[in-house]
Amino acid sequence: CAASAGILANALWAAVLGGSSQTDGETGLSLQVFPGGDVSLSGISRSADFPTTPGVAKPVTSGPPDAFVARIAASGSTLMYATLAGGTGTDAAEHRHALRSDGTVFLTGVTQSTNLPGAINAHAGGDDGFVVQVAPDASQFLRVRYLGGSGQEHVLGPVVDNAGLIYLFGSTNSPDFPVTTDALQRTLAGGHDGVLAILNPDFSLRYATYLGGNGDELVRGAAVDANGDVYLIGRTGSANFPVSAGAFQRTYGGGTDDGFVLKLKAP
Repeated sequence: CAASAGILANALWAAVLGGSSQTDGETGLSLQVFPGGDVSLSGISRSADFPTTPGVAKPVTSGPPDAFVARIAASGSTLMYATLAGGTGTDAAEHRHALRSDGTVFLTGVTQSTNLPGAINAHAGGDDGFVVQVAPDASQFLRVRYLGGSGQEHVLGPVVDNAGLIYLFGSTNSPDFPVTTDALQRTLAGGHDGVLAILNPDFSLRYATYLGGNGDELVRGAAVDANGDVYLIGRTGSANFPVSAGAFQRTYGGGTDDGFVLKLKAP
């Protein structure tokens, strides 16, 4: 129609990516742009015939839904690669993925699969978080790790700093979430607590902590400054959320949730 033609006339390019699933199909959830203009995107695929490209790490689903990551040329005319990521359970890349200058991609999400290819640790139960480092050409998964306890995790991120440390965040209701001995908070305080985990470049666990009070928390975002100090932002439903002396607002404002912001000294 004329209206559609007008829209396309003003678009530099437009494309679709997906298969034939009649149950929700594909959902693109994150988009990043490489320095040269190539586009990186990730999301969830529910199609057995999702259009992967030859030679990628996971060309065929082991049981949808799977996470996916793809790279499109700056012109929009070439699908440079598209690969699935996941095991035989439900896998979802639910947040903003991260790019490195060498072309690798870091993908995080939530999985019920106990058999993620190449994982360096075991699935702990329920819905675990996961993080995958995808090779520049998507021919292999360079590193794969679960993050979670026996309950349910909602893992967001990642943020990758200049030293290659990987920051993951979100929430958990697992009483055995793998916190470190130097954690700011070592035990689960409420229904769902916020979490922060920092991985070394080899995906070993550097630091992990709960964050919350007797209600529910979710860490929604993170940033790292030049000193390595970490800033977290999210929401809390806890009247006893731990605040610092001298904070500009120290008491819960009421209602369903309050926002929170926190600065954590570099672990």
